[in-house]
Amino acid sequence: MVGSTVTEAHQGLKGRVDATVTIGAKEAGDYSIGIFLVEDNVSAFQVGAPGSIYNHADIVRHLGTDLFGDAIGSMTAGQTIEKEFTMTIEDSYKLEDLSLVIYTTYKEGGYSVIDNIVKVPAAGQTGFNYAD
Repeated sequence: MVGSTVTEAHQGLKGRVDATVTIGAKEAGDYSIGIFLVEDNVSAFQVGAPGSIYNHADIVRHLGTDLFGDAIGSMTAGQTIEKEFTMTIEDSYKLEDLSLVIYTTYKEGGYSVIDNIVKVPAAGQTGFNYAD
């Protein structure tokens, strides 16, 4: 399993979120990392919602990698690495409603398998945690 943490995420220059992510391997293997930015509390049209307006959550606003992630490469058990990401945000996004979704994957039988995933407020941080 691979653990990941955002050691720092903040609104950098106007219009972007910067994140430093630490990835640690519990087991040796070849891994990739994916990251995307989501926004909560987005009021917009929804069929069947009272008044047709609904408060949406987890709206994807920016992909920091493609869906299969960026290759980290081979990691040994206990090894950690840091990666930095910058994601563009529009003026209409509210930093307090933004979160980063970070996940690690590995290949198995020709498929990408999600090994661990964490959601972190874009203006905050979270501790390191291995998923079992």
